Amino acid sequence: MFEITKRDGLARIGKLETRHGVLETPALLPVVNPKINTVTPRELYDEFGFRALITNSYIIKNTPDLKAKAEEVGLHEMLDFPGVIMTDSGTFQSYMYGEVEVTNDEMVNFQKAIGTDIGTVLDIFTEPNWTKERTAEAIRVTLERTRHACDIKGEMMINGVGQGSIFPDLREECA
Repeated sequence: MFEITKRDGLARIGKLETRHGVLETPALLPVVNPKINTVTPRELYDEFGFRALITNSYIIKNTPDLKAKAEEVGLHEMLDFPGVIMTDSGTFQSYMYGEVEVTNDEMVNFQKAIGTDIGTVLDIFTEPNWTKERTAEAIRVTLERTRHACDIKGEMMINGVGQGSIFPDLREECA
């Protein structure tokens, strides 16, 4: 549950309770590539004071040794990170490399199975050169996937993805 602790106009400071601690907002979450440990998640927690991070469940799911370990011991133990972990779903990989070979259900269920605190739906990345109609359809699909993810997520929280490209009214609708 999100608790607002202070307000100033439209700005809010708050606390989000998760299974692995309270995340105070606004928060900066470093992105950890689970294949590359330049700075380990444990160092981010112990030495730099980060209490939350983001990693990519699509990379984990599609890297056999990482997938096996995450399914066996859970995401937090696999990364050796006691704080809040949010996972992305593969949308960026889809944007960069073409369609990903997973469904929204597969990604939400995988994130849930490995103990993600805050999961992300397989949304549709919108681009600035898209027409308003194409962008609106991508938002419709993203919101449909989000509603369904909320039905199957269990105790995991779901990240609300904001899409809409260059169209302020569509970004507002998505929000």
